[in-house]
Amino acid sequence: MSNIKKGPNRSSQVLAKTLVLAGDMGGTKTDLALFSFKGGSFSVLKKAQFKNKDFSSPAAVIEVFLARCGSVDIAAATIGVAARIDNGRASFTNLDWVVDARELAAHLGTGEVSLVNDLVATSWGLPMLDEDMFCCLQDGSRGDGNAVMVAAGTGLGEVILNGRDGNFYPSASEGGHSDFAPNGLVQQGLLAYLYAKFGHVSVERVVSGPGLKTIYDFLMNGRRPNPTLVDRFRMEDPSAVISKEAAKEDGFKVCKEALDIFISALGAEAANLALKTLPAGGVYIAGGIPWQIIKALKEEETFINAFRNKGRFGDYLSSLPVYVVLEPKTALYGAANHAYSRLTARPLSF
Repeated sequence: MSNIKKGPNRSSQVLAKTLVLAGDMGGTKTDLALFSFKGGSFSVLKKAQFKNKDFSSPAAVIEVFLARCGSVDIAAATIGVAARIDNGRASFTNLDWVVDARELAAHLGTGEVSLVNDLVATSWGLPMLDEDMFCCLQDGSRGDGNAVMVAAGTGLGEVILNGRDGNFYPSASEGGHSDFAPNGLVQQGLLAYLYAKFGHVSVERVVSGPGLKTIYDFLMNGRRPNPTLVDRFRMEDPSAVISKEAAKEDGFKVCKEALDIFISALGAEAANLALKTLPAGGVYIAGGIPWQIIKALKEEETFINAFRNKGRFGDYLSSLPVYVVLEPKTALYGAANHAYSRLTARPLSF
């Protein structure tokens, strides 16, 4: 990995000090930050997180944030959004918001505004991170070519980083909505359970925060509920409760079983994407869940066994470097890097 602070900056003399606005806009919350780039390094001048339900539109959120920043001259802005983008416009599936890059630029006067997929933003964040923000799950020699990223959180995101001449060109996807392919009898039963509920069963139904809770519900089907966990599910994020219980020596056994299925399905899906792209540049596991279950990913073999379990291509998959991204704000940093790159014509490289 390289870090942007050490990288070349062809336009550093022209842009002696540049302010960019970065955003990571999800279904429930929005992170915004003001970054200063100078001489090939960056600093965060101000950042804040907002609950989307408190605002009528994306512009309203950004207006409040900029008011806190005072008088600033923003050269460019990039907003990463957890939605599909069409011609600079995105609609959220679980939020009555429409984000339009041109309208934001005209309304807020923030210079050039770009909308990118949240996984594309996360990709741009990789060179912003120090070495200790990556945990290696499988050693391998990074070569020239593609890289891939799978991110498990509220949903399941996937991005292909097309490699060319030492640079990467991220391509957004909706791969998380492709079919879930079960491995083994238990996962076949899970597929049948999900099919009865949803009809089409995407891999996101399993490999996501809601998916982890669904796995737990499947395993508990026909069993007496655990009253303590039922109460905690009402008060806390169920996926976090399950993960924490699974990590305990004396935790509820079904939580450990649910997390094992989740991790196995995550490993299998990362391998599926790797087989379709041949990522000599590495496989990256990101999102809100993996860094919180890093002990299980690192110390147990469930993920790696599922990743390598692809028959005749098991040896090939065993040769690929696999990393977990530990920085939860990578998408926000990446949005800033993307905005600055639009001004400096600097491609993505790490």
